[in-house]
Amino acid sequence: MYFNENFRDKLDTFYFLKNIGDIMGEAIVFGLVKSLHDIATAIWIGGLIHMSLTILPTFRNVNDEKMRKQLMMILQNRLSILVYISIVMLVVTGILESWHSQAFRGFFSFSNVYSSLLSIKHLLVIAMIAIAIVRQLTLRQMRKTKDKAKNMAKEKASIAMILVNTLIGVVVVFLSGFLAAFS
Repeated sequence: MYFNENFRDKLDTFYFLKNIGDIMGEAIVFGLVKSLHDIATAIWIGGLIHMSLTILPTFRNVNDEKMRKQLMMILQNRLSILVYISIVMLVVTGILESWHSQAFRGFFSFSNVYSSLLSIKHLLVIAMIAIAIVRQLTLRQMRKTKDKAKNMAKEKASIAMILVNTLIGVVVVFLSGFLAAFS
């Protein structure tokens, strides 16, 4: 009995040492994927939180309407580029992360806790992307329209979409935390 256990331990050690390059390579790749996913999350959801808690309230205090709108448009143009890059990064790295998990049972699967949480997270992210697209289209319409009343209504709708996306984004981050616990 002792001989067999000792022999198996040596085989396991030999396997590990023989394949350490593959094991380390996989760990490095997954670490990079996870890091890029976290950075993209920080940019998108962190940007939404920052916009909701600091930028929008600050802009309400700018009395010059023309200057406020110009600053808001400049800011939103820069942020939208980062958001779209982040969305692409999140989709690619999210797929790679899913495949890495032993608990993953397929996209939009509800067969276990991990897959159910991941499916809910994916549905919420799809909703966030849809809201971001609708908001971008609303902003484009605002640039074309000279009617102040219509623009004011669209501006309020745009702000509401930011706040809704922020709330959904925070829920997504919490789901990510629970996913880490169940993976």
